[in-house]
Amino acid sequence: MPSPHGRCHYLHNCNRDKYHHNYCGQGVTSDSGTHENVRDEDELVGAIVMGAQYYALKEHSIYRVTWAKNPLLDAQPQLAAMRGAINHNCADQHENILYIMDEEGPYAFQGNGVQPIGTPIADQWSDQLLDFSKKSTWSVRVDPLEELVYYFVTGSGDSGDRPRRALVYDIRTKTWSKWTYSWDIGDSVKLTYSNQRRLLMGVSND
Repeated sequence: MPSPHGRCHYLHNCNRDKYHHNYCGQGVTSDSGTHENVRDEDELVGAIVMGAQYYALKEHSIYRVTWAKNPLLDAQPQLAAMRGAINHNCADQHENILYIMDEEGPYAFQGNGVQPIGTPIADQWSDQLLDFSKKSTWSVRVDPLEELVYYFVTGSGDSGDRPRRALVYDIRTKTWSKWTYSWDIGDSVKLTYSNQRRLLMGVSND
């Protein structure tokens, strides 16, 4: 993951207020803390780079993290939004826009504000329709070729522990559709094929 300072960062082992990131090629690990807290119970779930900015994702908030020389010594987190992410898989980016899912629903984030794109499907976002007990398996993935955002969720009454449905946002038309699958969605990955970026899904059909 390229950083604003030309290095790569990988986030792992998040706890409430610290993110641990490795510098590519250096083999070292450092800890940086989001000391500015707005909610004591707000857990850190992940981080992502968008453009030249590094963002720490918490359950109910997003922080922009900057540093002068070394994030171990002088990291400065600043509150960027009062929306967060359900887990580290619930954020993906496309053309300098983050598409994220938190417990309030889907939304978009451009670094300077939140776009409530999930308003048209607000009636689908309830514990009567979705199984929040399996939210650790939820994810957000953007298909860069088709410009579709897949918000993978588990529905109430669905068999298995992983998502079998997706709320799909069309970036071009700004419309929503609901997709269902006959198998569990494990994860998705973007690959370049014939000079085009494509989204591939891994599933279980046993």
